[in-house]
Amino acid sequence: MVDVNRKLKNIKAAIIVLTVVLTLIPFSRAESAKDTGLRNDALEWLSPLPEKYQFKKSNPGTPEKLLLGKMLFFDTRLSKSNVFSCASCHNLATGGVDNNRFSTGHKWQTGGRNAPTVLNASLRIAQFWDGRAADVEAQAQGPILAGVEMAATKELVLERLNSIPQYVELFKKAFPNEKTPLTYGNIANAIGAYERTLITPSRFDRFLKGDD
Repeated sequence: MVDVNRKLKNIKAAIIVLTVVLTLIPFSRAESAKDTGLRNDALEWLSPLPEKYQFKKSNPGTPEKLLLGKMLFFDTRLSKSNVFSCASCHNLATGGVDNNRFSTGHKWQTGGRNAPTVLNASLRIAQFWDGRAADVEAQAQGPILAGVEMAATKELVLERLNSIPQYVELFKKAFPNEKTPLTYGNIANAIGAYERTLITPSRFDRFLKGDD
């Protein structure tokens, strides 16, 4: 008796599902036509995010460089106080930002602007709110030296990283054709290359490409 009741319940559930599907078929067709118009309107202003990240021609993203860049992105030793890293203001667990009105930096100072998200940042036409940096590689040089942010100096950062054998070796692998791989510019190049991998294509991007 139990088996019979179970079979009846399964049949009833199947009938309900089939009814819903058949009901939605004409609705889906109508909605698809509406979606086409909506998509065309959206494409006048928006374009889908790329599925694959794109590197700067002068700064290719090799596996060794991406590993180095990721380590540097999270390393607080790039700051004078050994407290702050890139990830402090650009927390990847909270949308690439710190969710504060103004970000906290060296000696708990706060600047006059909040941190824009690092996610998809490499796709912008310029970096910083005022657009003073051309790309993420150029932008990565700024916060490390800014007194209100990480407050370090080029000399301090290079001295620290050169004292760490693993970093010295990683820079050699990431920049194998350079006589002096561990430079301040290459610190930013490694961080920038890693940041270029932080893109977030979504269902909305698939919709823009024609997937209803």
